[in-house]
Parts: sequence; structure tokens; C-alpha cells
Amino acid sequence: GLQDGRGPLRRYMREAALAAAADADMVLLIVDATDKRGRAPDEPDAAPLVVAGTQKPLVVALNKVDRVAKPELLPVIEAWTKAHAGIDVVPISAQTGDNVDRLERVIAEKLPESPLLFPEEMVTDRSPQFIAQEIIREQLYHQLGKELPYASAVQIETWTERKGELVIGAVIVVERESQKPIVVGRGGQRVKELGIAARAAVAQALGKPVHLTLFVKVIGQWSQAESELAKLGYKQELRRGMSG
Repeated sequence: GLQDGRGPLRRYMREAALAAAADADMVLLIVDATDKRGRAPDEPDAAPLVVAGTQKPLVVALNKVDRVAKPELLPVIEAWTKAHAGIDVVPISAQTGDNVDRLERVIAEKLPESPLLFPEEMVTDRSPQFIAQEIIREQLYHQLGKELPYASAVQIETWTERKGELVIGAVIVVERESQKPIVVGRGGQRVKELGIAARAAVAQALGKPVHLTLFVKVIGQWSQAESELAKLGYKQELRRGMSG
């Protein structure tokens, strides 16, 4: 989805999505067929992605069709088909798996053949630090679920390798003092469980033992300050490059 609203973090997230759509070999737009206000081609959240993908093959997957009556669904399919020349509209149900195989075939047909861009044995072009940071962030979602504060981030502060073991110090950043206890938990239990799960996942991903220390830090209104966003890895060069 596209983040709307004010603030540099929302602007960064919006422009990152649009840049990804513009750079992709094809654009896949997943639309909730049960959302009457958000399933039309001119819906504000969808329109910029459609525009970004005008020079690329565009596929629309209408999801949750198992919960929509066919007479109600047909006009939605027709509207999307007319919205963009050469568009493919594929009704699916991710929950039941209905028509997902057809969606995969449509995507495969639209993807261009390409030579290998990286060595065959290479699985990612991201750094180990980035991988560790994303795994910790993933565990945050697993541990906190809907309790997770919107404006929360993870930053790797220290990274040392000794005797085949990685020693990592990471900081979980929130915006308000009231959010810190949510992450820490009673008696530090929640952040302890988060550290145990994240350490095991990082060790498995990087193939070596890991010692992980987590801290929780409050940086007031960090999502509203571009200098703090840059420190936490949200690069503003993207926004400047797109506007130029």
C-alpha cells in the first residue's frame, strides 16, 4: 500500500513504493475486492501505482473473491480492464488458493528473460548488518503484533566478530516514553523473549553463533525529523533523486 499523510517517514515510504513500481519489470497490484471504497481503479491509494506502472506490464489481483457475489464482482473487473491498456485482471482467493496458480502463470508470462545479474551462489546483495536488522524488526512484529507502536525502528549500533561468533548490539527506537514499556514488557520479559528469538533467527540466517544485546531507546518524534530518519537508515537521497 501507499502511505499517505504528513511527515517525512510517510513521504519516504510512499516514494519508496512508487520508485519500486517504476523500476520493476512488471507491477502487481493486489486489491481487496470486499472493500467497496478502495477497490476502484481511481481509488487514491491505487491510482499513483497505476501511473507508476504505465510503462510496465500491469497485473491486478482481485483478492477475497470468495467473499463477494459474482454480480457485484463483474463490474469491478470490467472497470479495471478499461482502466489501463493491456492490463490483466485475475480474481483470486489467497485464503482458499482459488486461481492463485493462474495468477502465477500470468506473472511468469509477463516477466522478461534476463541473464544472471549476480553470481549463481549469491542469495542477496544486502549486508549481514541489514539482514540482522530486518530479522530483529520481524521478531518485533511476531512478539508485539497489534501492540507494536507505529513509529518504531531498529538500528545496529555495534557489530564485532570474534572467534567465529558475532557480537551484535542493537537498539529498538520508539517515539514516546509510554511506548517503551510495551516493548520491554513486565520485568524485561518481552524484550528478553524478543532477543532469544532474534538471536536464533540471525544465527540461522548468517550461519554462525550470535550473541545479541537489545536496548530500547526513546527518541521523541524521530519519524518527523529527516536527520533522525537518515540515522535509522531511511535514505532521503531517494526522495531527492525522484524529484529531480
